[in-house]
Amino acid sequence: MLDSSFVLHIPILSNNDSAIGTVSLWADFVYKPDSAYPTLVPLMLTTYGIVNHPSFSCAASRLSGNLSIHIPEVLFSDQMTRMWMYLEYSPHLSVSGKNYWYLKNFGVIIK
Repeated sequence: MLDSSFVLHIPILSNNDSAIGTVSLWADFVYKPDSAYPTLVPLMLTTYGIVNHPSFSCAASRLSGNLSIHIPEVLFSDQMTRMWMYLEYSPHLSVSGKNYWYLKNFGVIIK
């Protein structure tokens, strides 16, 4: 869900690791524009945690080994607009203990 203050909440973020199996996380991001990168849509990770007993009431987002995130459906605060998003981790923006992703690709979901 993306709310009106540009906070993105991912309720289930699934990561398949061959050593430990599937790990389910939740994560919150906030939009943080950066004047040095005016064409990027940067999202800073604000909070996250492990989901011990996930219930898959929605399609799980996927976290890949290179830290890219595929979100199959984001519901906007108007409760009507839906998009899919692909976020890519940015080591250039991730400094001083803050982790950033940027919107690499997206599309509107028409139902």
